[in-house]
Amino acid sequence: MVKKSIFCQIKLDGRKEVKQMDLKELLKLIQEDTKKKKDRYLGRAYYKYKPDSNKITSVDIVDQSGNIKSIKLENKNKLFTNYFKLLVKQKRNYLLSKGPTVKNTLFELPVLTDLLDDAILNSSLDSRTWLYLYVENNDLQYVFVHDSEVIPLYDRYNKKIVSIIRYYYNSSKEKVLNVELWELTGVTYLTIENNIIVEEIKTLHYKVEDFFNSELVDEKEYNLPFLPFIPMFNNKEKESDLEGIQDLLDMYNQINSGLIDNIDKFQEALMKLKGFSGDDNTLKTTMANLKRYKAAGIPSDGDMEYISIEIPVEARKFILDLLIANIFKLGQGFDPDKIGDGNITNVVITSRYAGIENKSNETEKQLQLFYINFMTCYEQFYKTKYDKTLTCNRDRLVNEVEKIDSCVKSMNMVSLDTILKNHPWVTNIEEEKAKIKQDEQAEVEKFKNDPRLNTNPNLDIHNEK
Repeated sequence: MVKKSIFCQIKLDGRKEVKQMDLKELLKLIQEDTKKKKDRYLGRAYYKYKPDSNKITSVDIVDQSGNIKSIKLENKNKLFTNYFKLLVKQKRNYLLSKGPTVKNTLFELPVLTDLLDDAILNSSLDSRTWLYLYVENNDLQYVFVHDSEVIPLYDRYNKKIVSIIRYYYNSSKEKVLNVELWELTGVTYLTIENNIIVEEIKTLHYKVEDFFNSELVDEKEYNLPFLPFIPMFNNKEKESDLEGIQDLLDMYNQINSGLIDNIDKFQEALMKLKGFSGDDNTLKTTMANLKRYKAAGIPSDGDMEYISIEIPVEARKFILDLLIANIFKLGQGFDPDKIGDGNITNVVITSRYAGIENKSNETEKQLQLFYINFMTCYEQFYKTKYDKTLTCNRDRLVNEVEKIDSCVKSMNMVSLDTILKNHPWVTNIEEEKAKIKQDEQAEVEKFKNDPRLNTNPNLDIHNEK
């Protein structure tokens, strides 16, 4: 029997409270959420955009004589440069290409790096993403779900998530809406078709099944001690990386495509014919003679000249360069064409990385919070403790000669740890110190075993003959 009402968290007078909500209110809530998120995911569209190939189409027109003619039309050339994809990849590589530093051994580093990379990518494109945790074979597993499916409902202070509404349409039946109502006390699964609840299942969060000789002998249901949805935000403002540069990207590609289209259409000079008959046959004959004999007969009162088309290339180049500079400035990335332009002192490199450094700082703060929440769920599920420290090792171009020279000049002025920490070739200070000690010990042993050296203190080894 299908009930006409359900229980969940909804917003009332600026607060989230538990109340009885009927189907109409639930559908209205989902409709409002879908409308609110309508333009939120443009970043994903820009990241994956591929321009259509040029296609020649035809259109029928009626000339002055009333005859129908078919004219072929060619689409404009499109030159799309995906600077947005470059900016997003720069941030991901800047934070994770060297791999993060963690102290727990729950996940292998490549697995953890892949998880964090997906979190950064999805949140950079959509402003936020959600990691859904589920139990399979009594182990905690995870998968990312799109933000368009999730409605988080917070407590009265808008800090703690107290329930989750997840909704999505059936892949095989577009009009069938699936809704999941997640609370700490359990989950309700609703199947809605034509605005009618056709199925309602209330259960706990997961099941544990016991088998004997491939037969199910026992089945128990349990609740997780947490809501199995972890948010990852791109930044504190909850904005995607497209924010502030969308118009610049559009203008750049529009101007670039227009320039290429002009060059393609006017790559040959136009010909001005004076005194020729205007009928098609005369024009075709004249052009055929020009092509075959490189000459054409000119009427006594006629003339022929070429008209060149001037394309304002320099003006467009100036505008394109200005747009590129603003895209990298407001998009907080670095122009790869300027990193290795010969002016590569570490001070200059640091200034050119300032934008991506600031953007990455915001993302790393959210990533660390995401990682803490993620590891807390594993702690609660497995009833153990894990270290939640996460550090992203930034991947930045450096002038190695300059840094090594600074390290050499700092010997006997600062500690060995400080020098090794700032040396561009050292990745692990403790391992490097152990190798230095090993090399020093080898030199001592070499000195002791040198047959040319006499250990008799009464002899001067420097006067050895």
